[in-house]
Amino acid sequence: MQNANHQDNDEALAALQYRRDFCFASGHNVAARTSGIEASRPDRAYKLTTTWLPTAEVMRVLPDPPADAANVPMGMEALAPADLAQSEQVIARLQPMVKAYRHWIARQPAHPIEDPVLNETAKNLCSQALDCADRIEAGIQLLADPLVRESFRTMNLVMAQAQRQRSAFIAHGPPDQIGRARGTRTPGWRLFQLGFVLMNLPGLAQPESDRGRADRETVELLFFPTGGGKTEACLDWRPSPWCTDASPIPASSRPESRC
Repeated sequence: MQNANHQDNDEALAALQYRRDFCFASGHNVAARTSGIEASRPDRAYKLTTTWLPTAEVMRVLPDPPADAANVPMGMEALAPADLAQSEQVIARLQPMVKAYRHWIARQPAHPIEDPVLNETAKNLCSQALDCADRIEAGIQLLADPLVRESFRTMNLVMAQAQRQRSAFIAHGPPDQIGRARGTRTPGWRLFQLGFVLMNLPGLAQPESDRGRADRETVELLFFPTGGGKTEACLDWRPSPWCTDASPIPASSRPESRC
């Protein structure tokens, strides 16, 4: 599909995300470096020089929970309590992340985009984000099912053990001291990882439902430059089908993750 500027979805998204970045010159086997750009006129450069080794400052992404989701449990072991009553409470404790996500989406129209084509792309992204919020909420509600909740609990325990082993190797200490020893932290998720897990639960726990079938036909692109977080998020729900499905999933309908 193409928009009014004859761009496909990837091109339209890039045009929106990099609308404030300008290419003033390009070279062959050499790069151009710009300087003298004023904040009021980012489309004007007053000096161009060539360089064999171009550099660029890339801001680090810190996907921390917003203030209204600060109390959402991120610890893997906190999300896997042994007591059944406590595990049911996890559902209510996860709900604020959906509410916070919807609040963020609702605030986006407050940043208007003059270009009509770019504005349409932004609206489409907000619509897709709302769909993701609905999928996350559906995943949280599925935790009311004891089998799904046990699967979620098992997955958290497995991933916590793996993270403890990895951290113990780096810290040169025993796994049970991770989170206590200096310079270590208790095994936990980043917010985008937890959202990814919950978003995919309907496709795993209810593959024959309308939402489950739609989810299984969707290819997710998960990208946050965190260093290992994407792989971890893709591995986390691997144990889930064994706990939620009474019968094996046909090979033709098994989800394939690409991260």
